[in-house]
Amino acid sequence: MMLKVPKDEFIDLTIKFLVVDANGRYVFAEHIASQCKYSVKKDLDESWLFETAYDGCYVQMEGNQASLQVVLLATAADGRIEITENVPVKCIITTDVEPHPTDYPMNRFTMGDPLYC
Repeated sequence: MMLKVPKDEFIDLTIKFLVVDANGRYVFAEHIASQCKYSVKKDLDESWLFETAYDGCYVQMEGNQASLQVVLLATAADGRIEITENVPVKCIITTDVEPHPTDYPMNRFTMGDPLYC
């Protein structure tokens, strides 16, 4: 599962990714990345990428759909919170071999829209 946030969506802001745990609490993804199969990094085009495995922490499975509630937190240089955006990440799991998620144009984040893999 992947969420890509283009750099031009949050110019001059620092991006942090949070996930919602089983109790509804917000947890910084970077703090639990290694044990939860999360990856937070910048792409070659300087866009932010958040990736997780289908069996990563707090990924909910229902039938053939995996979902994870992600929150984007964007702060200014002085630490002020400028933007918080809830982004439900949902992916349909198939047995077909598919291209890497970055090959799909719909995997680009747009403010206010849920992301589907």
